[in-house]
Amino acid sequence: MNGIATVASDVHEVVRARARAEEANRAKDDFMAMLGHELRNPLAPIASALALLRQRETPAPRELDVIDRQVQHMVRLVGDLLDVSRITRGTVALDRKLVELAEVVSDAVESVLPAIEQRRHRLELQVPPRGLPVLADPDRLTQVVANLLGNAAKFTPELGRPTVRAARRD
Repeated sequence: MNGIATVASDVHEVVRARARAEEANRAKDDFMAMLGHELRNPLAPIASALALLRQRETPAPRELDVIDRQVQHMVRLVGDLLDVSRITRGTVALDRKLVELAEVVSDAVESVLPAIEQRRHRLELQVPPRGLPVLADPDRLTQVVANLLGNAAKFTPELGRPTVRAARRD
């Protein structure tokens, strides 16, 4: 027995559903971009006010340090939010340059130090101060190392010893 079978289906609803999903995704990306820009606006005057407070004769250095760290953290979060928007739009631009890995690690440690101190960790850094240049976007690489350190702080038991080790492999 030979025969021909024909299957017909209406794909219009599938096409319409896909178009709605793509439009919703674009709307989400637009919203994230707008939100990032709107959140960035109040951070500049907060940072400026903090700088002015530091210039007063009787600053409260510990409290100002806390505020400063939190403002810097918010700036990074807003930057991350804007980066997600740029990634989904395909407009991410990397600023690649030669940077010492020790500088990147130092900046990353500074950004997660409150979490490390809170858990009373003894962070071990085994990174030579010079001799490990990398061609990278320093901000993005710092962000990667800070994320790794943040995870280490989160998942290392209290009083633990997270370690950052870097060396040249030939």
